[in-house]
Amino acid sequence: MQVKQLYMILIQILVLFMIISLIFSQTPVAFVVIYAISAAILILHIHLTKHSWKVKSIFTITYIAILVLQEVYISVGVFDQQALWITLFIKKLIAIIIIFIPYFLRYLHYIYTIEHQFAMNELSSVSFDMIRDVVKRKNSFKSNITKGKVALSKENINEIENDIRRHRYFKSVYYTIL
Repeated sequence: MQVKQLYMILIQILVLFMIISLIFSQTPVAFVVIYAISAAILILHIHLTKHSWKVKSIFTITYIAILVLQEVYISVGVFDQQALWITLFIKKLIAIIIIFIPYFLRYLHYIYTIEHQFAMNELSSVSFDMIRDVVKRKNSFKSNITKGKVALSKENINEIENDIRRHRYFKSVYYTIL
């Protein structure tokens, strides 16, 4: 458990270091490389899944279009002109945020797939009989618990212990007589 927490802390520090280094970068090279690596990872991921060729081609085209738009923004919008440091800072923050757009798109597709995995005709409705059965089970479970509390009360446990002791005593007396 501590190793997992250590890795989580190290990953957070690495992400923070990456964001700080991207904010203070003077050239668009780091942004372009990160955008390209993200697109390549997601394209490879979508081609290794069990989706149809249509979904794979749509997502490949979408990831490439996002990559092109990201690179156009970074080259034209951020590093092309001389601007105040605060506007350059805000533009770089936006450039860092748009790194996650393809991942967000992939996550939305995942949520959509999970949501529509089951057809509507496979869903069953809840009837009053089902609710009544659940309430009966709950009540029987509740009564079994109260019976168990009574059966395992301190007095009953002491009585069982006394019976066991008496049984051992009589057993030892019986064997000594024989």
